[in-house]
Amino acid sequence: MTEHNDVTDLLTELAKIAGEIHSRNTDRDALIRAARKAGASWAEIGQSLGISKQSAWERYAGTAS
Repeated sequence: MTEHNDVTDLLTELAKIAGEIHSRNTDRDALIRAARKAGASWAEIGQSLGISKQSAWERYAGTAS
């Protein structure tokens, strides 16, 4: 494989991963909205995400409304 093909393959894989990340972020945001509607606290959501309740609120409060 030539260097160009290596770069092309790498960029193709990168684009695929970017699409997967976008999809998973969309899934995460939907789950956060559903959890909030079901009564989950920001502390509980933060714990599930491995972050503090303050960080969860700061990052996702806009997506949970």
